[in-house]
Amino acid sequence: MKKLIIISFLLLIGGYGFGQDNDLGDIAVEIYEKGKLKADAKDYDGAIIDYNKAIELIPHMIIAYYERGIAYYEIGKFNESIQDLDSAIIRGFKVLDVYYYRGLAKAELKDFQGAINEFSLAIALDPDDDYSYNERADAKFELGNYRGAIADLDTSITLYPANEETYFFRGICRSKIGEDKLAIEDYNIALNLKYKTHFIYFKRGNSKYNVKNYEGALKDYNKATRSALLNNINFQIVNVSTKSKSIDKLNNS
Repeated sequence: MKKLIIISFLLLIGGYGFGQDNDLGDIAVEIYEKGKLKADAKDYDGAIIDYNKAIELIPHMIIAYYERGIAYYEIGKFNESIQDLDSAIIRGFKVLDVYYYRGLAKAELKDFQGAINEFSLAIALDPDDDYSYNERADAKFELGNYRGAIADLDTSITLYPANEETYFFRGICRSKIGEDKLAIEDYNIALNLKYKTHFIYFKRGNSKYNVKNYEGALKDYNKATRSALLNNINFQIVNVSTKSKSIDKLNNS
């Protein structure tokens, strides 16, 4: 989620002089603003066209590189996104969102260590940004650093304790290192915060299964099955059915 940033007029246009350049600057700003309206309406391709025109008029228009970088990210052009965000940084635009989006783009390209580095730079600029901790945790998870991910999620929860997805993700991380009892606690909190999907019941069922609470696990698998059916999801139902049958055998043995 993009956060509000305050930009001075001179930073917006990258600076220009008087006379003809001044006229070009006014035109570039007008074109940029049209592009921003298109981006706000999720017409990212149209926004990129306008940002291109603005940059052609004022090659040092920092904010246009930044916004074009975000637009490229939104349409899945992650290398182009990183290049534009690099251009913004080179020109002195070193704000949290630049590093945050560059981290997102690198994560999409599976450069998880690079993403961690970017989110760390974002956190250095704003240690209270829970989004950056969550994204850094996700990148650490992808590298198998589950304890490092948990540490970031702990911080995120301290900053914003009402995010149900953070508890759910921490539960997954805890299960990965064998802390299934703590994982169950996190899943319970997430459910109490209305995070109710087939997948959380499935994950909680797995953790209950791991701590030998077979009856509780079977109940969660059944809940996962019903939730999946309601949402026309078939993939998890196969797994749930298989696990449920194994529990029945354990209960009857």
